[in-house]
Amino acid sequence: NLSLAWQMIPHVTQHELCDVTELEESRQNYMKTIGQNGPKITMTAIMAKAVVGALKAFPHFNSSIDLGSNELIL
Repeated sequence: NLSLAWQMIPHVTQHELCDVTELEESRQNYMKTIGQNGPKITMTAIMAKAVVGALKAFPHFNSSIDLGSNELIL
């Protein structure tokens, strides 16, 4: 299955630069106040939350194609 997937999937890498300075400052401020007694918020958790939102808004990014039936599987 891994060999077949390697042959069938498109190999694409996308790189973007973004300034997360304000996001990191907000995260650190949260951790100094509420975060001391609450859940620990990491940049990984914030990015995961952003990815979930993006995939809900654009479900085709999390899809595959069935070449036998030529059908998009969401």
